Amino acid sequence: MADAAPARAAGRSSAFGSRYEDWKEAPDERWRQRFQNPRILNLIAVLDGTPVAMAGGMLGERIELISMWVAPEARGAGVADALIRAVEAWTAPLAPELWLSVMPENATAIATYARNGFEHVDETGDPLPHGPGHELLMRKLLDRSGRS
Repeated sequence: MADAAPARAAGRSSAFGSRYEDWKEAPDERWRQRFQNPRILNLIAVLDGTPVAMAGGMLGERIELISMWVAPEARGAGVADALIRAVEAWTAPLAPELWLSVMPENATAIATYARNGFEHVDETGDPLPHGPGHELLMRKLLDRSGRS
């Protein structure tokens, strides 16, 4: 995780390309558009009555799993797997595959995605927001019946 320190120093998470500060002053209309867009799936996971995770799906040139995050206290409880399955169920009737981008130093996320059937692809992802290099791209081929 050598790259994580520069990311924190720059005020960015090593896992996300945007920061809270990038969105906190966003006008209400920007938030409404995000949550009312039928091309975006927004999910919140609740564990014992407390929101503990989020993930989304976004329909563009291809469908992507986006904004995946699980609170430390909920990690290891199957929450990430459940969110991934929910995005897959949304995606399967629309496309034969689900894509994602992940920071190359985020070994835990990469292992979670691999455990859920995602594989690295030989394409270059977007440039890293905190230094040289590119995001890793992963893809999962889906069962079009909605089962994965």
